[in-house]
Amino acid sequence: MTEKRMFEFSEGTSNKFWEVWREGHQVFTRYGKIGASGQMTVKDEGDEAKAARLHEKLIGEKTRKGYVEKTGTGPIATAQKAKAAPALSGDLAALEQKLLANRDDTKTWLVYADALQAQGDVRGEVIALGEQIRSKSDAKLEALYAQKCRAARWPAGSPFPKMHYKVRFQQLIAELKANKELQVKEAKIDKPTRPAELEKWKKVAGAHWPEGMDELYSELSGVNIEWTAPNLSEVNGRISIPSIDLWDHDALEDELWFDFTEEGTALHLIRPIDRFVPEAYTVLYLPPGKPSVVAYHYCGEELVPTALSYREWLEQLFRSRGILYWVQHATGKPGNGWVTEGINEFAKMFPDFNPRSMISKKKFKEIPLDEE
Repeated sequence: MTEKRMFEFSEGTSNKFWEVWREGHQVFTRYGKIGASGQMTVKDEGDEAKAARLHEKLIGEKTRKGYVEKTGTGPIATAQKAKAAPALSGDLAALEQKLLANRDDTKTWLVYADALQAQGDVRGEVIALGEQIRSKSDAKLEALYAQKCRAARWPAGSPFPKMHYKVRFQQLIAELKANKELQVKEAKIDKPTRPAELEKWKKVAGAHWPEGMDELYSELSGVNIEWTAPNLSEVNGRISIPSIDLWDHDALEDELWFDFTEEGTALHLIRPIDRFVPEAYTVLYLPPGKPSVVAYHYCGEELVPTALSYREWLEQLFRSRGILYWVQHATGKPGNGWVTEGINEFAKMFPDFNPRSMISKKKFKEIPLDEE
């Protein structure tokens, strides 16, 4: 990625900024009134040399129109600022506290986005793009949004913006279909969950309802994506997010493991959130009197917790593209044999997917299935 260069134009009542940078064969611009978050555009030239020429051409056009480069945005100044900048300024911390108190404060989110982008933090781009596509549909910006979401990391305790989950699943499907090594066998996103249905099951779940679930199910009522790599038998993926009635234990009677459940035992206290194969799921485990836990479950025989929150699980799901058994990494005990081999082969196809980064440093103990 080239350094971001900022230009400003002030004349009469006009006070505008224009920012440009390049990532590989894509050229990005951000523009708007000075002090505002602005709008973002992306142009894909399909070739790095062409993108470099466009980058310089755009700068030339702006400077001829009277835009002046803001001091301290060249490569040397950028490096110096990056070296000198503290990890978290007081202003940024104050913005975070404000957003944690009121997650619906759009104006503060945009100010926070600008502050993060000034530090080179990709989370700022995610927030800015998210606000932009909220007001208009743009395929290129939505693809960029999905890409930046996968790159972003949200530290524990930091504010988390409202996500466009349907857009992200749509872009995931498009990305999988565009990969010539993969064959997409199923790609379906179900219509949004009715608000009354959502509220009904939210009340049933009570304190076990995880943050982020209402956002996901307000945009869809289920997701089914299945893909294979015809030339690599061990590389397969599937995402199968069930409808919100997963909270109804009796609705699970067709599951392979249902006959093993006894009221009060661990198996009675799990709810599937991704049925990636018939015998293995990612589930929510509902310990009495405690928050729900994202866990790996195998066919009524194994239940292992992870340290992931529901939101974190969703972020990892998007990064993994649904490669089978990826969630075992989050238990601290990655799968053996063909599972690990398949995941490692898949990582070669998508450079931004790093399986090792998904492995929990802590190895979690199995939850006894015959105890309450």
